[in-house]
Order: sequence, then structure tokens, then C-alpha cells
Amino acid sequence: MAPHVLMHAMPLTTSVHFDLLPYLFVANFGAVLFDDRATQWSLSRPLLGLILLNRDYMYTYTQNLIQYQLPERREILQKALDSLMEDVELNLTTKNRDRFTQNLTSFKRELNNNNVILVQPPIDPKLIM
Repeated sequence: MAPHVLMHAMPLTTSVHFDLLPYLFVANFGAVLFDDRATQWSLSRPLLGLILLNRDYMYTYTQNLIQYQLPERREILQKALDSLMEDVELNLTTKNRDRFTQNLTSFKRELNNNNVILVQPPIDPKLIM
């Protein structure tokens, strides 16, 4: 498919299926948060794009995630989440994607070092619809 056709297909698809981006974000970020993976690289690449396309949803989701955790885990999780986008610009350059991948790896390490096991919140249908 030609690049100019794809450029117009994405906005059309997301306007018809407005819940698609939040769904993809939850699936991808959920794999980062709740799966035990040796490396985050393969998840970090699409995750950054999903975050940049829907930053408000990421904020809403992460705030819900924090509130669903045990009180003693909330501050650690909040600090780790705050560092996730540190020095990350609003673009998909290779340098920026690499920075995000490093931050994501540090995020997971921070949670592991503090023995934080997250509780997966139920998905609020209002968040993705």
C-alpha cells in the first residue's frame, strides 16, 4: 500500500474504531507491567507510538493503575511512572525510541528492585470506549 494511502487510513480507522488505540495501549503496557520478560525492547517500540498518539489516555490509565495498588506501593509506582517519559521527546526518532527503551528497562528494574508486584486493575469500559 502506498505511504500516502496509509497516512489517511490511520485517522479514518481510529475515528471509526475509537477504542482501538486505548485497547492496543492496555494490551501492550499490560504485557510490560504484568508479564515477566527478559527484555522490553520489542514492546517499547510500539508502546511509545501508542503513548504519543494518546497521552491523555496513558495518564488516565496510569492514575487508575496507581489507585488500584496497595497504599505502600503507590509512591514507588508513581515515581517509576514519572521517570518513564523523562527526556523523551514527542517524536519517533531512533534516538528518542532508544531513550524510551532505556527508561522502560529502568522502570521495570525499579519495580523489581523494590519488590513491587502490581495488582492488575479491572479494565473500566469507560476508559476504552
